[in-house]
Amino acid sequence: MSDSLRPAHRTVASSCVLLPGAPGVERLEPRTLLTTAIDIAPRANYSAVSMNGAGDFVAAWTDPQTDTLYARRFDSGGAPRTDALVVGSGLSGNVSQPAIDVALNDAGGFVVAWTDAHRDVRAREFDASDAPRGDAVVVNPVPTGQYPTASVGIDADGDFVVAWMADEAQRSPPSASYVRVFDAAGNPRSDAQRANPPATGGAHPDVAVEPDGDFVVAWWTGPQLGPTGEVMARRYDAAGAARGEPFRVNEWADGFEGYPAVAAAPDGSFVVAWQTTLINQSGSDVYVRRFGPDGAPLGGDVRANADDSYEEVSPDVALSPDGPFVVEWLTTVLSSTLGGVFVRRFAADGSPDGGDVRVAPSTTVGVGLATDAAGDTVVVSRGETRK
Repeated sequence: MSDSLRPAHRTVASSCVLLPGAPGVERLEPRTLLTTAIDIAPRANYSAVSMNGAGDFVAAWTDPQTDTLYARRFDSGGAPRTDALVVGSGLSGNVSQPAIDVALNDAGGFVVAWTDAHRDVRAREFDASDAPRGDAVVVNPVPTGQYPTASVGIDADGDFVVAWMADEAQRSPPSASYVRVFDAAGNPRSDAQRANPPATGGAHPDVAVEPDGDFVVAWWTGPQLGPTGEVMARRYDAAGAARGEPFRVNEWADGFEGYPAVAAAPDGSFVVAWQTTLINQSGSDVYVRRFGPDGAPLGGDVRANADDSYEEVSPDVALSPDGPFVVEWLTTVLSSTLGGVFVRRFAADGSPDGGDVRVAPSTTVGVGLATDAAGDTVVVSRGETRK
């Protein structure tokens, strides 16, 4: 999940320059390619990052040797402000990779959400001085099933929203996307609510929270592992009440559309990015679509990647408060010199602001990013960390 300065949810980690084998965070100045690598942790696996309007950011990651989840705060220049904080432990045993997300607000508070060894979704909030606001809370009131996910966003007051996928094996369709609102102390402000209608599936939800607490969640619906699918979204107020029915994000509907990422601005406008494979097309591309504060689309589907020669997967999106945004994806290709993590910038009107930029070499683990009010961007990928 993600607040208006979209937290990423995938990998972070280690070294001042390119360091294969360790995840990393790369910071990009507006319209420049790279500056400095940031040393975050000697061992890091699945990870996440979130940035606030001032450019400060928090990284969260798992240590596979100690089975522990950590977080660390950095200032806008990339200097660490704290030692690594222990967020939680006991992540092993999940049949899939642990899902991790982090969200940071402008006041400096942040929340981390993750899936544990029991396949529960947990969340824990920290204040601006990095003191925990309590123990980790279990988000899901009922078991999530075999393949849980977690996404989190935080508002200006520290209230937060968690979205997750429950693999409901006894239902058809078997997957469902849920959301739940909590206050800054970790007390539930709403019950767990199913975002997708009961007759449809809901997989891999992502949430974006505005400073006032309103939020939007996006998910993928369609046949399990089938050739078709659609990206859906739904808007909510700060109390967790739905603001209308779910609506389709993708304009085109002639292939597979899935694995969405969403980012929201303070005025309620938002951007959704997703992975798409058209029927009779061998590779995947990443598309984006913008929506206004009222939820109305601002134009149609736009392909994010300029080069469509390869397979583009695992999209993420980060949105600045005044409208410019950045899209990130992983290009999968056997050649290590061609594949890797790419980003592309877009202006507030949705027009491209430059071409595809390769920011990290080929990696097999997910990617993510966050941006601040000035357009500076932190890119996360497994393999290196740059600022």
